[in-house]
Amino acid sequence: MIRILITILLTAIYSIGQDTRCGLILPDFNVVSEDEVCCVYVPKDGFTVYDSPNGQEIGTLLKLSDVEQDNQAPYKLYFYDSERKVQQILELSNFKEIGYEVWALTYFDRADGFLRIIDDDHNYWLDEKEIFQKGFEIETWQNFLLENSGELLGFYANEPGLYLRESPDTNAGIIAILTGDLFEIYPTTENFGSWTKVTVKKYREHPCRSNYNNPEIIESELNGWIKIVDDNGRPNVWYYPRGC
Repeated sequence: MIRILITILLTAIYSIGQDTRCGLILPDFNVVSEDEVCCVYVPKDGFTVYDSPNGQEIGTLLKLSDVEQDNQAPYKLYFYDSERKVQQILELSNFKEIGYEVWALTYFDRADGFLRIIDDDHNYWLDEKEIFQKGFEIETWQNFLLENSGELLGFYANEPGLYLRESPDTNAGIIAILTGDLFEIYPTTENFGSWTKVTVKKYREHPCRSNYNNPEIIESELNGWIKIVDDNGRPNVWYYPRGC
């Protein structure tokens, strides 16, 4: 019995540690006005980029386009290489749309107070201290999903689907297999490692496509547990950032 309890405790600690490795870099709206935030948003003087945690400065992430000259400027973020004195535009696909016309920087690794961004092909690291100093905050994917439950249209399981289980355990009984956008997932505040207790509405037709009155399109309502993020802390669910 003691061995089982130790195993469960170690598993929970490992999961919590993994969950912090991936997330988003978001404006702190206690510091930054929401009216200022549009499209791809960074501080006016950008973020310093390093080649590794506590490594060498290699450039800056910043906005270079002038909106008066280029109406697509709000969607453009550049890496300016300070050694070669060249700039490279970063595609929107490198960011995550978190709301209507708002994209956030994401990170996929975290070490010694630094966050790695973009992808494995780039050794781009940002200093957490600078991020906080410039009016931004760091949010794990799990916290972001929980805090935005009910704010976004709804969450839906990534392909090939998620098991809705009776308890936060991969051996627990399966209540349903959540697939597609007819199973709308609402996280609660109950968590165990990367597991979250959720309420799920099963629709006959998605509300965005239906002419039914709301009560008629809900086929059933379920409660159970899902792994809302994977073992690396990346989301196991998706959402419509722009609503219907």
